[in-house]
Amino acid sequence: MTTADKIETWLVDNAKLVVALFIGVLVIGGVLAGYQAYSSARENKAQETLFEIEADLEKKQQALFEVENKQKQEASKNKAAKKTETAAPVRNPETLQKDLGEPLTRLVSFIDQNKGSKASYMAAMTASDLYLEYKDPSQAAQLLEKVAPHVNKKDLFYGLLNSQLALAYSNANECPKAVDVYDDIIDSEAQKHIHAQMILRKGVCLMSMKEYDKAKAAFRQAKTDFPDSVSGKSAESFERLINVKKGVVK
Repeated sequence: MTTADKIETWLVDNAKLVVALFIGVLVIGGVLAGYQAYSSARENKAQETLFEIEADLEKKQQALFEVENKQKQEASKNKAAKKTETAAPVRNPETLQKDLGEPLTRLVSFIDQNKGSKASYMAAMTASDLYLEYKDPSQAAQLLEKVAPHVNKKDLFYGLLNSQLALAYSNANECPKAVDVYDDIIDSEAQKHIHAQMILRKGVCLMSMKEYDKAKAAFRQAKTDFPDSVSGKSAESFERLINVKKGVVK
């Protein structure tokens, strides 16, 4: 009996098994295709909802800008009152709730309800930007801690969210935590497009911690690895500043 005959005989004898396997492959493929379709539909729906929230947020921000601009114009007409009335608008956690509390609450709820979606990552960036703008970095960090560490390291959002998390930590005077996050980003080859900036920020954090030798090493790495980047060129100025602090300027 030839090999072909043996194969044919086996197929005949095991017809039910072959059919079962074939159906199994079809079922698995169908489930996968169905999941992908569901996932895509879910993502699209989430992004539509996010668009509505951000449109409302933008509308409220525009209204605030117009009010503030009007106040500045009125104050400029009164030279005696100019110094006080033209001051920058107050930005703090209390005014955040007053100015944009409603859309911010919707953003935070949206993030909890759409975990793992791209839309939730975008919402986290928007919400954390608001917290940082209104001088509440601790709240920004708490929000990002629930999202940033769980994003795939190869995903663009991994770098965006974690760099934002590190910035929130540094603004909240938690530079040791910020340095750890910067190191995680720098260790990811997929995030190389932001390594120069992350190394520079890491150096600034280390400098604020008075870890001058480590800070200088970071600045030198930025200069060496990314000499033509803005961060690489800025690193030289920061290194010079360390020398001033240490009293070793030549």
